[in-house]
Order: sequence, then structure tokens, then C-alpha cells
Amino acid sequence: MKRAGKSSFTGSRMNNIMLVLPYVLRDLVAQERRKINAAIKSAEEDDPLYGHPLVEDPCEPCIEALLVFMHWYLLIQSRELTVIELVECHRRGKNMREKLKETFPVKSGEESGWKFGKFRAVEHCVVTIIF
Repeated sequence: MKRAGKSSFTGSRMNNIMLVLPYVLRDLVAQERRKINAAIKSAEEDDPLYGHPLVEDPCEPCIEALLVFMHWYLLIQSRELTVIELVECHRRGKNMREKLKETFPVKSGEESGWKFGKFRAVEHCVVTIIF
């Protein structure tokens, strides 16, 4: 039974969602993308779709970004980290930040949307663990 004020969204459930979500999204989008591309391919000159480029699968870059995050997340959640692992966490955190900015260049419609404290906190996480 769920206790008042407590969520049933646990860390284990978060792990499961992160592992399957990109593939579920890709499967949901794939059929629609095929239909759109078929309509573009069959469009005649008087059709508004005529000459439009085919719709690319948007999921691949998202999955790549998620994998970079997962590499960081799986290491940072360890109970004990060696100095070498802390350095690796820092490197992975920087890689994750760069991959997110590359994959989603405009956050919230703002050009400078990626400049906020919590986003930079990924790099400072290692220092916090050391303290």
C-alpha cells in the first residue's frame, strides 16, 4: 500500500524506464514516420508534400545521448568509488553535458538555455562525493 506523501517511483523503476524508454519511443514513432515518408514519396507536383525531404528517425541521437547519461549514472551510483572512478565520473559528466547540448542545441527555446546551475552540478558531483 502506498504511504501518504511517498512515491512509488523508485530508483529501480527509474533504471528500468531509462533502459526501455528510447526503444519504446522509437517503435511508436517508426510506424508514423513510415506513413509520412510514403505520403512524401507518392506526392505529385500539385501536392503540398511534393519535394519535401523524408523524415529521419529522431530517436537515434536521443538514444546515443541517453547512453552517455547511462554510462555516467551507472558509475556515479556506486556505493564506493576509487579515485580513478571519481576522475572517470567527472569525465563522463562532461561528456554527458556536451552530448546533451549537441543533441538538443536549444533547450526550452532559449539559445542560452543550457547555462543553469543544476546542469553544471554534474561536474561538481565528484567534488561533493570527495567532501
